[in-house]
Amino acid sequence: MPLYSEFSPVDLTAEGIVRIAQYADRQTVLHLYSNRPVYFNRFLEIVHALGISMKVVEEAEFSKALNQTILDPDREYIYEAFQNDLDEK
Repeated sequence: MPLYSEFSPVDLTAEGIVRIAQYADRQTVLHLYSNRPVYFNRFLEIVHALGISMKVVEEAEFSKALNQTILDPDREYIYEAFQNDLDEK
């Protein structure tokens, strides 16, 4: 199954939240998302065209590199950004 992600412009998303908040009931749950997903193969094409070096690696290599970020106070925010998305093993 091809992997994809959603990217939404921050300003437009914030504007949408404010507009919805004006009309939503107290018990309403809403999820703002883009209806135009970006598949990772296309995402890699885009970042490479921008001159950004990025490669796909196996889970073990990614986990090892991510865990190294905890050891560097200037990069530990990287781990914090990913920690909620990591699968428990």
